Amino acid sequence: MTAKLSRFTPLSCFVLFLLAGIIYSQITARMPALKAHANIDEAGVGIVLACMGAGSFIGFASIPFLLKAFSSRLILTISAFACLILFFVTALATNLLFLGIVFALIGTFFACYEVCLNTQILNLETQSGKNYMLKMHAAYNVGSLTGSLSGAVFAFFAIGIAGNFSAVAAFFILPTIFCVYHLLPDLAPSHLEGRNKFTKIPLFVIFCGILALCAYTIEGSIAEWGGLVMHQEKGASESLAALVYGCFSFITALTRFNGERLRLKFGDFNLLFFGSIIAFIGMSLVIFVPSPYVTLFGYAICGIGLAPLVPIVLSKVGHRSDITPATASTVISMFGYSGILVVPPSLGFLANHFGLLNALFLPLGLICIVALGAITLRKYRG
Repeated sequence: MTAKLSRFTPLSCFVLFLLAGIIYSQITARMPALKAHANIDEAGVGIVLACMGAGSFIGFASIPFLLKAFSSRLILTISAFACLILFFVTALATNLLFLGIVFALIGTFFACYEVCLNTQILNLETQSGKNYMLKMHAAYNVGSLTGSLSGAVFAFFAIGIAGNFSAVAAFFILPTIFCVYHLLPDLAPSHLEGRNKFTKIPLFVIFCGILALCAYTIEGSIAEWGGLVMHQEKGASESLAALVYGCFSFITALTRFNGERLRLKFGDFNLLFFGSIIAFIGMSLVIFVPSPYVTLFGYAICGIGLAPLVPIVLSKVGHRSDITPATASTVISMFGYSGILVVPPSLGFLANHFGLLNALFLPLGLICIVALGAITLRKYRG
């Protein structure tokens, strides 16, 4: 691996974000097929998604110790190939236990993957003097769109998940090898060099982590339950239902690619506050309008509102002088993924007792918290 900033480093980080989006959205797009293949109900879907959240916590609990001994690029390399392998193995799961174990492992390695990849972006921004966070997170959404569209195509032609997942995993082996070669060594503020990477966490960073928790869980409800909402509650075909996360991701990507200009023109508060209003309208359409096409539109405009939140939060905490990029990335990701442990089983429980559409009032409430958080963020300069 190279030790300096290579002209291929931004491209490599972009592709790795793309890969993460493709793997995640392929799994969510084919969730109805996975659900049928493993012979589980909505509660079972909630359980396996909770297993993914529990695995994420294992990853986040491990990453501080791993980063003391190993670089983020080495951990990212191992995690990337582990995710490719587990992605294929997911198609072999034929019962709740098997699928739960695989999802737990995916959660573990994805947690390490995300922390280390965000750390790489912060390293890239520090070494290059340029802003990349919004564009790199847009790459994740492009990957999500690609994975969702390809999942819809595989579903339309009735191609099994084994053939679907193995083809995608095989395609990305060589690009992943190329990308990990061009990753960067870890950087830190000069006065923190040689000190423990994981020291006292500033209150401002914790507050930003709570906002990330809301954003991740709202997006997770769209990715993991959106297809089932469309298919079961709105009467959409499986191929149309598979487009939910893709449409959301497409609009999110467009917003993030223009994110820096929007930040300069409108400011962080306006992007976060009025974005939450737009997301509220979108989720309300999903809950109250029976048309599957209006529901798809509602999910899409949620992408406009939620797009700036996590990149802005990471940007605010990642370049502070009192915390290293690795620590900042770990804290934000840990808070964000903590919602994955709580929300999926909660939605499954609520869906079984009150109906799936009524369960969506939970993410709708989280959008309200984001709006209140944006107001607090404007007053609290950190």
